[in-house]
Amino acid sequence: MSNDVWALRGGTRNNMLEYVTPYKICVVVLIQELCLLKRKGGWQNRQINRALFKPDPNPLYRRDFCMLALKLIQSPDMDYQEFIKLLESDKYILVPELLGNFKNQVQDLLQRDVGRIMDILVNVSNIPVDSRTFDSFINKSSKIGLFLRRVRLFFDKLSFPETIGIYKAFRNYILSVKNDVIDTGKPNAPQREEDSEVKFSNRLSMDMDLSSISDGMIQRNMLSPQFMLDQSCDSTEGEKRDIPVGLWSRRQAELFIAQQARLITDNSQQALPPNQLQTKLRDVLATNPEHAEAHFLSYLNCIRVREYCGAVNSLFHYFDRKAPSSYEDDAVRCKGLRYAALNLAILQAQFNHKKQALCALKEAIGLAHEANDNICLQHAQAWMYKLQTEFKDVLIQRSILKSGELNLNYLSSFGLQSYADHAAKNGGTPEQIFEVLSRSDILNYQHSMPDLMASGLSLRSALWSLYGHSELACLYAQLLLHLDTSDPTVGTYLYTGGDALILAITNLANYFTLQGEYQLAWALVNHGKERVSDSKWWVWSENVLYFIESYHKGQWQHAQLAINQLATVDKLESLIRQSELLLMKGDRKGALESATKVLNSTNDPVLRIRALQLNAKANPRAAVTNLCEALHIAKFHSIEYWEGLIALEIANIQLEMGLSSQAVKVIDRSILRILSHGCYADMADGLVLYAKSKVATYSAASMQSKLDVVSEAIKLLGKAAELARKIENYSKVKTIVYLQAILCDSIGLLADRNKYAYEFRVLDEEYNTTDSPINAGQ
Repeated sequence: MSNDVWALRGGTRNNMLEYVTPYKICVVVLIQELCLLKRKGGWQNRQINRALFKPDPNPLYRRDFCMLALKLIQSPDMDYQEFIKLLESDKYILVPELLGNFKNQVQDLLQRDVGRIMDILVNVSNIPVDSRTFDSFINKSSKIGLFLRRVRLFFDKLSFPETIGIYKAFRNYILSVKNDVIDTGKPNAPQREEDSEVKFSNRLSMDMDLSSISDGMIQRNMLSPQFMLDQSCDSTEGEKRDIPVGLWSRRQAELFIAQQARLITDNSQQALPPNQLQTKLRDVLATNPEHAEAHFLSYLNCIRVREYCGAVNSLFHYFDRKAPSSYEDDAVRCKGLRYAALNLAILQAQFNHKKQALCALKEAIGLAHEANDNICLQHAQAWMYKLQTEFKDVLIQRSILKSGELNLNYLSSFGLQSYADHAAKNGGTPEQIFEVLSRSDILNYQHSMPDLMASGLSLRSALWSLYGHSELACLYAQLLLHLDTSDPTVGTYLYTGGDALILAITNLANYFTLQGEYQLAWALVNHGKERVSDSKWWVWSENVLYFIESYHKGQWQHAQLAINQLATVDKLESLIRQSELLLMKGDRKGALESATKVLNSTNDPVLRIRALQLNAKANPRAAVTNLCEALHIAKFHSIEYWEGLIALEIANIQLEMGLSSQAVKVIDRSILRILSHGCYADMADGLVLYAKSKVATYSAASMQSKLDVVSEAIKLLGKAAELARKIENYSKVKTIVYLQAILCDSIGLLADRNKYAYEFRVLDEEYNTTDSPINAGQ
C-alpha cells in the first residue's frame, strides 16, 4: 500500500484522472460481475444460475477472461461501442451470462446517481482480499488486483466536484452511442448495423488533417478536473460534449508507437490505416502533449500517404521537442542538430527534391565533421551516393570500406547492393556483379537482415531480367515471395513489403503477360496491391499490362488510354509505348519523334536500345546506323537478349536487300537465344523471319529441294501462328496464315492452300483489323 500512496503523492491531478476514467469504471464493473457470478451468494442477493457456475468453472472461461482482463488493463481507453464489440467478439469465450449482467449493471448506473459508482469502487477494495471466496487469479499481487487497488486509491483522492464530473463523464461516455445499445427494456438486445455509423460522430466526421498533428489537437486542460466539472453543469439528457475518449498512459503510448512504427517500416498493410492512426495519435498527444515520438510516427504516416506538408511539420515538431536544453553540453546539442538535418535530407529525398536534400545533407555532414561523429557521416554518405550521379562508384566504395571498419553491417550490405546496381548500369561484367551480391548475401545471413535479404533477391531478379534470362528472373522473384520473414521473438509475421515486393510481383506479372496469361498477370497485380497498396508503381504495372494486352489484341484506343495513364508515373516508358503504337498504326513520323525524345532524355541502356530499335523501324534510311549503335550498347552491358533481337532486325534488313544467305547465318546465331528466353511475340516474329529467309535462299534451287524448304517453312509458320494465338494477336495470325496459303499455292498444295485461305477468311471476319495483309497488298 505504501508504494501506491507514494505514487499518489508524486502524481498530478491529471495522473489521477488517467486512472479514474469512464473506461476504467467499465472494466471494474466487468470484473465485479464475474466475481459475483462465481460467488455462491451475492452482495445484493442476486439470483444466478448455480447449475452453470460451480466453484470450479470451466478453465476455458477462466483463461479467456484473464487474457481479456490483461488486454483491457494494458490497452489505452477505448470508446464504449468498441468495448462492447470486443466483449461480443469470438476472440474471447466468456461466461454466457457475463455480458448480459454487465449491461444490466451499466444501465443501473445510468439510472442512479453518483453514489452507485462510489459503492462499486468501495466494494472493489474487498475483492482481492478474501482468497477463500474468490478464485486465486484475483489476489493482491495479480495484475487485476493491482489495477483495482490503484483505481480505488486514485478515486479516494478526488474531491466531490471531481467525483461529480467523473459521473457525468461516465454518462456521456455510455450515451455517446445510440440508445439501442442500452435499451432499457432489452439490455441484451443485439446491436443494430446503424449503430456503427454513429460511433462518435464528432470524431469520425473530422477528416484526416495531415498538415500537422498539432493543428486542432485536443487541449491538455480538457483532462483537468475543472473540465470534468464543467461537463456536469447545464447538461441535458440529449446533449453530448466532445470528450477525449482515448486516454493514454506514457507506457501505453510508447508501446503503441513502437509497434506502429515497426509495422509501417516493415509491412504497412498490418499497420493501422492512415486516418485511424492519425486519430489515435491525436489522442496520444492530448494526454501526453510533450511526447516527441508521436510526432515522428505522424511523420512516417505522412510519408506513407505522400503528404509533404504534414511530413515536414511533424518532423519539425519532433525535433523541437527533442531539442536539448540550454544546460546540456555542446556535444549533445550538436548531435540533435545534425540528426535533424540528416532526417530533413531524407524527407526531401523521399519526395525527389534532390537539390533541397543535398543542401540539408551537406549541413548534416558539416555538423558531423565538427563532432567527429563517424556513424552520422556514414549514414549521410549513403544518402549522398544515392542522390549524386558523379563519382558514384568512388563514394560507394569508400562507404563500404568505412562501414566495415565501424561494424555498420547494414550500411555495408546496402552499399554492396548499390554498387552492384550501379555497375550493371555502367557496363560491369555479370560475374563481378553477382560476386558483389554474394558478399552482400553473406552479411545479410550472418546478421539476420530480412529487408536486405528481400532487396538482394529482387535485385537478382531485376538483373536476370536485364540480361534477358526470364526464367531465372521469375525464379528469384518466386524465392522472394516465399521468403520466410517471420520474427519469433515478437510472435508476429512481418511479410516482405516495399519496393522489393513490387519488383518481384511486377517481374512475374510481365512474364505471364508476355506469355499470353493475362488473367494470371491481373491476379498477381491485384495481389500486389493488397500487399502494398500505397505504392504508385502499381499504376505503372497495371497500365503496362493493360497496354500489352490491348496492343496484342489490336485494341488501339485502350492501348492509348493505358499510355496516357502510364505517363503520370513514367514519362519515358509512356513515350516508348507511344512509339510502338504509332508504328503499328503506320505513323512513322510520330513514332520517330517519340523515340527521339527518349534518346535525348536518358542514359539507361535498355531504354536507349528500345528507342534505337524503334527509331530504325520508323526511319529506314538510318536503320543500319541505329541498329549498330543499339548492338554496341547491348554487347557493352552484356544484354544478350537484346543482342539477339537487334540481330534479327539486321537480318530482316539484309533479307529486304536480297542478302538472304547472310540473313540466314545471322538468324542461325540468334534464333536459339530468342526461343530460349524470349516472349511469345518475339518468338513468333523470329520464326516468321526464319521461314522467309529459308524460302528466299532456296528460291532458285531444284524443285525437290524447293518443296522440302517450303514444307519446312510452312511448319515454322504453323508454330509461329500457334504462339501468336496464345497471346491473342490475331492480326499476326492472319498475316502468318496468309503467308502459308501463298507458299502452299507456290508448290501446288491446293488442298492445304484452300484450308489456309478458309482459315484466313474466318479470322478476317471475326477479327477485322485495318492492317490486313490483303489491304496492305492493295
